[in-house]
Amino acid sequence: MIKQKILLSVDDREDIKIFELLETKRFKEFISSLKIEIEITKQRLLIGDYLFNNVCCERKTLPDFVSSVRSGHLQEQLANMQSNYNENYLLISGNISECHFNPFLRDYSTSEYVGSLASLSTNYNARILIFNNDSLLLKFILKLAEKQITKSADKPIFRLTKTKEDRVLQAFCCCEGIGYEKAKTIMTKYPKISSLCQATSEELKEIDGIGEKLANNIKDVFY
Repeated sequence: MIKQKILLSVDDREDIKIFELLETKRFKEFISSLKIEIEITKQRLLIGDYLFNNVCCERKTLPDFVSSVRSGHLQEQLANMQSNYNENYLLISGNISECHFNPFLRDYSTSEYVGSLASLSTNYNARILIFNNDSLLLKFILKLAEKQITKSADKPIFRLTKTKEDRVLQAFCCCEGIGYEKAKTIMTKYPKISSLCQATSEELKEIDGIGEKLANNIKDVFY
């Protein structure tokens, strides 16, 4: 099976430890285990630290997060991210206890930390996630890229309170050879089961992805 390929751009100003991590045997094995092929390139990014498929991720260590919030730089970064990309993530690496060992950040309290997270979540269109270390953070980015590409193949979720369209789609999916996406394609031409019942095999074969065998299956089920 040929894997879909995705380009992951990493800002060339990222910590050298990040690039060293990506080159370890453990990470190469992790990347090869994904359902997609990821090509990682190092380049200068104007916005964010990691970029793929219109998804932008900004990585901050805990001390970086504190400093950039206090200076207002992080708020500016998040505003630029939401103005330029559809999906944005602020990824924080580390634990607040790290601040106690930094003479410039010892006054940073848990209350201020929680308040900063709440304020950023409220004012900017970015998901904020916190990881214990860079290894977990990087694995999240790689898995996120995988999910972005493969999510269309996931099992469809029908609403608990079904609409008329949901019921028709589920009925179409009862026929062997018809999945959720193909059912939606059929529905664009035959929005009702009654109209599908009246279609001939030749008319069904005019739909993209329907051949002789599937057309006969549809006739057996619905006619």
